[in-house]
Amino acid sequence: MLKSDLQQTSHYEIPFLRNSMRQRFSILSILFAVFSMMYGCSGNDDGIKPEYRKLTESVYASATVVPADLYNVYPKAAGVLQELSVQEGDSVASGQQLALITSDQPAINAANAKLRKELSEANISSSANAITRIKQEMESAREQLQLDSLNYERQQRLASQNIGSKLELDNAHLKFETSQNRLATLKSQLGETERELTNALKLSRNDLNLAISKLEDHVIRSRMDGKVYALNFEAGEMVNTQQVFASIGAADRFVIELVIDEVDIARIAIGQSVVISLDAFPNETFSASISKIYPTKDERTQTFKVEATFATRPAKLYNGLSGEANIVISEAENVLVIPLEYLSANSMVKTKKGDEITVKTGRQNMELVEILSGLDTTMVLVKP
Repeated sequence: MLKSDLQQTSHYEIPFLRNSMRQRFSILSILFAVFSMMYGCSGNDDGIKPEYRKLTESVYASATVVPADLYNVYPKAAGVLQELSVQEGDSVASGQQLALITSDQPAINAANAKLRKELSEANISSSANAITRIKQEMESAREQLQLDSLNYERQQRLASQNIGSKLELDNAHLKFETSQNRLATLKSQLGETERELTNALKLSRNDLNLAISKLEDHVIRSRMDGKVYALNFEAGEMVNTQQVFASIGAADRFVIELVIDEVDIARIAIGQSVVISLDAFPNETFSASISKIYPTKDERTQTFKVEATFATRPAKLYNGLSGEANIVISEAENVLVIPLEYLSANSMVKTKKGDEITVKTGRQNMELVEILSGLDTTMVLVKP
């Protein structure tokens, strides 16, 4: 935070800390000196007095700017990169080809599958006359069955009146059964022929779709509208399905990835305000808000990842910009505070008279601590 920024505010602002402990104490010393000049809470020989101020409590986090929806592109097939269709920094559309992997055998397989499908379609077309012929025979068989059925019924009626011979009745029954069997045979023949041709066509189509899919696996495509932020291979190099080929993300939307210490994660909530300082813009701060909390801890670093969305941002942003952030946990108006360095580790303060007083503390940030009891604004304190 700049001195000019401090001169424009009537309360203590959130500090921005460096990663090393030495840098943190150095910055705190500078900030405290500025505060001392402004508000009288100084560590000079005259001591300081507790004062009522606005206290902002915050959680520190390291910050990295990344494009929204950033993802790593993995090839679906292994092989030699035959050609690259894009370069780093190019804008891409969803489904656009990024690169082509050598695919001689898949191309041959797809061509063969296409030929088999066309052959199946031709078989259905050439068999159309045979199917039509079977259907015509079925129609004749139905007519013959109807005729034989009527004749059999007539012979049965005559036989019930003792008219005609048993031979005539048996012949009528035989012809009736023969017509039934003939029609059933033709129905079965038609169904089997249609199933064979249809299944052959379905199988050939499935084979073609599978071959095309395998061939498509050799084309690396973007799954979103965005920008190519990294290309890790060049034409002629070998790629496989376990290696990141490229990184793609939104072209003009960025988020801030924050790393939060495990001890602080329970205090973080969606919607909390965040003040961002980026190394690339040393004289500016930017506002954001917490938009996502990842639920799993990184066991290696004992930290959690949190995302924030910019409310105000620089005109230009780049993938990987680093900085620091303070997440505002609470703000309290008109609370009694002293500089944190005037409080000893056992919650005691030392007066200018030499007395040591135990105090009850409340909220605190990296410079100030709230005093709940034990002090008032008339007491003069010196560093312990």
